[in-house]
Amino acid sequence: NWEYEEQNYLSSLADIVSTIFLLFEKNKIINAFSESEALYKSMVNALPHFIYRTDLHGKVTFVNDAIAKDLGLEKEEIIGKIGHDFFSEELSKKYRKDDEYLIKNKAIFRDIELHFFKEKNEVKYVEVVKMPLMDAKGNVEGIQGIYWDVTELKSKEISKNKLLHKLKQQNKELEEIRNNLEFVN
Repeated sequence: NWEYEEQNYLSSLADIVSTIFLLFEKNKIINAFSESEALYKSMVNALPHFIYRTDLHGKVTFVNDAIAKDLGLEKEEIIGKIGHDFFSEELSKKYRKDDEYLIKNKAIFRDIELHFFKEKNEVKYVEVVKMPLMDAKGNVEGIQGIYWDVTELKSKEISKNKLLHKLKQQNKELEEIRNNLEFVN
């Protein structure tokens, strides 16, 4: 026969042990999450591609080291800013319109775009892939994207197309000369 005080003491002791166990499990989960986040950040920062996230209002919430280095800014100088702080007004409006479409339709966007970087007064072609950033319930929290410089590749493509156009013109002229020669003969 346990007396009330002994039962109450044992119940309190069981609650303490249960709480300690829960705290231990919670600590394991937090450590696993921290390790996962550290692995993610180390991978994202090692990539030469430019990776970013924005909130629903277009404010930058994350950039990797490549973006900061390319813009010549510290990450802290980029976080909280919007596209207009880095790009022309025209491009900023286009990006915002693209983002609104992605948010509304939960779509993925891929394109090659001409970027004018205000900070560096530089024009580049970049290949862009961006998509909605979703929470665990499937709600859109913002946009995440990755882009990389394809200026050299695009320049070669433009040169190739100009050359092809020139060759087609020359071919057409040669065809006309041949037709005229056949007509004369």
